[in-house]
This record gives sequence, structure tokens and C-alpha cells, in this order.
Amino acid sequence: MNFQPYAISQSQMIGAYAPEQILRGKVLELLPDRTAIVRLGAKQIVAKVAAVEPPLEMGKEYLFQLLQKTNEVRAKLVAHAPSASVTEYIHNAADSVAQALDLKNDALTRKIVQFFLEHNMPVSREPIQNASALLSMSRNLASDLQAIRWLQQKQLPLSESFFKAAQALSGPDPIQTQLNQLMQRIEQTHSEHPSIQKLKATLHSFIDFFPEQASARLLHQIGAEKSGALLREYLSAHIDTVHSNDLRSSVAAFIDGANDPQALAALLSKTGLRQSPQQFSENFFTFVTEHSEIKPQLHTGEGENLFFTMLKKLGFDYEFRIGQQQEEQTKGSGLALDTLKGHLIAVSQNQTIPQSVRETAQMIVQKITGQQLQLAAADPFVAQFSLQIPVPHNQSLTDVSVYLESKRDRKGKLDPDSCTIALLLDLAHLKETLITLHSQNRSLSINIQNDHMDVRPFLKAREPALSERLAAMGYRLLSLSQSAQVDEQLKKE
Repeated sequence: MNFQPYAISQSQMIGAYAPEQILRGKVLELLPDRTAIVRLGAKQIVAKVAAVEPPLEMGKEYLFQLLQKTNEVRAKLVAHAPSASVTEYIHNAADSVAQALDLKNDALTRKIVQFFLEHNMPVSREPIQNASALLSMSRNLASDLQAIRWLQQKQLPLSESFFKAAQALSGPDPIQTQLNQLMQRIEQTHSEHPSIQKLKATLHSFIDFFPEQASARLLHQIGAEKSGALLREYLSAHIDTVHSNDLRSSVAAFIDGANDPQALAALLSKTGLRQSPQQFSENFFTFVTEHSEIKPQLHTGEGENLFFTMLKKLGFDYEFRIGQQQEEQTKGSGLALDTLKGHLIAVSQNQTIPQSVRETAQMIVQKITGQQLQLAAADPFVAQFSLQIPVPHNQSLTDVSVYLESKRDRKGKLDPDSCTIALLLDLAHLKETLITLHSQNRSLSINIQNDHMDVRPFLKAREPALSERLAAMGYRLLSLSQSAQVDEQLKKE
């Protein structure tokens, strides 16, 4: 998952200067008595500037070290405006910054300072030192610098625990994939440890929705004869030898084995289908649901808030529930650990459990913690965050990326009357789909972005029911439309 740094500029830091803080500023106007109006980010300040040669020039950019006095702000010039490119200017200014802040002037420190300046981040002694300590053993400096930037923009501590959570956010594997890997490792250990068994039960509540298990249950309901016929019909659309004796035995073994991994691997090998086991399971499950009178039970209960349910199951409120338990002194209630995160932590900290299981559990803990930190916002008036969580869809799990922008009310709560929500999904039939919802004064505009299939007839047929459902919630459906192209910029966010 990509980092989602809040669109914070150094102007949000102005007003509470860190000691000896250095920022990039543009001189807007020169005033008498060595005073200047300087633009720092989106804000302007009046600062008294120490005498420099050559004198400051209006319209030029400089590096200033700010000192907050009782009645005034003083600015000490650290580096002059660039005489060449901005890149060269920043590269050369790193030495001046290191000297001004009395930092160790080594290669890593210069790279960190340059990175801060390139991204218009305030530079102070302590954050640079903390970042240097965290990055001293970095294997991917470019990625880890982005993790440092993200923590700074969220105004979170540059500590090892927060840094690892930030690193986990940039990892390539989503939580869904990591959960599957963890379950495989647990099955391989055959451990009866109580912590393992509790975690296993919790994992089943997620992984039991996977397409392999879902299609196995559905095929059992349909029966072997009908299931075999459906499988042959599905395969006939992809290969010509579906009725060969050799393939018939593979089909029968697959149906009899209820999606046994070995039987599935043999079937894919015999057919030559260029599909992964998960792709085949998803596609075949969808085919069966469309061509069978027996329909799977969907996990979309009336009134169920799926998004918040999944957040709680993952353990997004884990720390809050621990605090609740301590306040109420309900020892032994199990309340705090009755989440996936709680059971993962218990397993990762138990030295009697195999290392491979502990390490995978810890990776998922860090991933969940990173997702929790995405909800943190430095701006008290605006919320902007993104999450990627697994949710049940057609009796399988699919990753949903959620992006939200919203104003906050006086109490800091999200304002449902002024917000934008984007959902990025990867679906079996529609493929990549981006859904955007804009709410303004209880009026809702919904747009589905998809370049794979025309869903406008479906939207038109469902619009009255959707409008009625939204009206019951106090919203008015303003528009429901489809765009034939996916907004790549919004997709990145």
C-alpha cells in the first residue's frame, strides 16, 4: 500500500516553533529596521532578520533558522537563494544546515537533510538525529525516508515502533495475503498451544470466506453430479479436451476432494489453464453461483455496517479496549484480546511458538498498526486518510482501499455533510473499479469508474432502490453515473 501523507505544509508548524527550526521561506517584502515579510508554506510572518551580505532580495527564497522571542520572531539566514538549480541549491545547503544545527556532517545526515528540504519539511536537530538513528541500517533508504516523512507529517514520534508500523504500510503484501500465509504456517506446525488455537479460530473467521472454502461448501450443497457438469461446462469455454478420459479423472478428483489443493493443482496442470489457484477458485465460484439454482448466503446483513465491523474484528480499537478494561478493572474478561490484533500480539510475544509463526504474526500486527496510524491527522479541521482492509465479498475476501476527505466539526468529528469517499476494488467480473462518493449538504453524487464493462443499465435499474435507501438515512441521491476511465491520480491516493 502506498503512503498517504496528509497534504500538510510547513505552514502548519508555524506558531509553535521547535528550537532552532530551519525552514524554506520566500521574502515577499523588505521593511525598515531589518524586518521582512516572509512566506513560510501558506502563511506569512513578519520576522526580524539578522544583517547579511549580500542583502536579502524580494522574491527570492532562502533557508531561515527561526527563533521565537517574547514579542517577535527572529530569522537567521542559513543559506542564500539558489544561483543554479534548486536541486543543486538544496544539495549545497545541507552542509550549512548541518553546521547551523551542530549535526554530524556525514553522508546519511546530508541525505536526510536534503530530503527534508526537497519536500519542504521543517528541519530541526532532534528529528534529524532520530531519523539518522532509524535509518542507519536501512536496506531501502528511499522507501524508509518516505516512512520518516509520513511520521513527521502525521506529527508522530520518530521511534522504532512507529517507524516499523510506517514501514509495514509500504510493504507489497496486503493483510489478506498475510493472513493466508499465517494460516498456512500455523497448519504446518500442528501446534496445540492455547494462543495458537485462539488465533486460529479468529483467523478462520476471516479466511473461511476465501474462495477455495466458499466454493467447496457450495459444491457440496449442489452435489457431485451437478458440480461435475458445471465444472466441465466452465472448462469447455477455455479448452477443447474437456471430455477426454484423462481430464475426466482430474475433474472427478477435484469434485471428490472438495477443492483439495493437490487435486486443484492436478486439474490446472491437465487443462493447461494459465490461472493461479486463487484466480481459478474465484472465477469458478462466480460461474457456479450464476449457473446454479442454489445461491450462496451473502454476508451483508440488514443494517450491518460492514466497514466498521471489519475494523473492529481486525483490532482497530484494540488499544482503546485495553484502556477500557483497565479503567473498569475487569481482569480476566478477555475483552481487550478478543480481536485479531490481540491474538496476533499474544502469539508474536510467546517464545515457545515457532519463529516463522511469530514473525508473520508480528508483520501483520505492524501492518494493522500502520493502518490505525493512517487515521491520525495533524489538522484539527480537516481529515484525510486512506485504509486498505479485507472485506467479505461473494463468500471470499477482497481488499478494499478506502480514501476519505472530510471537514471536522467543532468537536473534531467527521462532517458527513461535506466529505469525499473513494473505494478501489478488484472484482471478478468488473475488474478494477473505483467508486467515488461526494456528499455536500446531505446530497450525494456517486460515480463508478470502470473501463472494463458498461454498468449503466445496472445502475439505472438499481437507482430507485438506492435512492430510497439513502432517503431513509437522510440523504438525497443527486446523481449515479459511470465513467469509462479510471482516474489514475485518485487511484494513487
